[in-house]
Amino acid sequence: MWWGWGQCIEQYGSGEAYLPILSALSQLGREANGPQLVDVLTQYAPTWLVQLPTLLRTDDFDTLQRKVQGATRGRMLRELAETLDIIGNSV
Repeated sequence: MWWGWGQCIEQYGSGEAYLPILSALSQLGREANGPQLVDVLTQYAPTWLVQLPTLLRTDDFDTLQRKVQGATRGRMLRELAETLDIIGNSV
C-alpha cells in the first residue's frame, strides 16, 4: 500500500494548482517502491511524471518531455484519474 503526503498552503501570486499531488508523487517516488511508481506513471501518466524530473535519468526525462509536448490540462486530469484507479485497484 502506498501513502503519500501532499499539503495545501496559501500561495501569493501565481501558484501551482496541483502542487500537493506533485509533492506526494515526488515523495513516493523517492521511497522503496519508487521505481514501481515511476513505471506506473511512465505508462499511464507521463504528463505528471514529466513534472517530476528528479525521479528520472536525464536522457529518460528528455525523451518523456518530447513525448508529452503539447499535452492539455484535460489530458493530465484523465491520466491522473486512470493512474489513481490503477494504483487503487492494485492494492
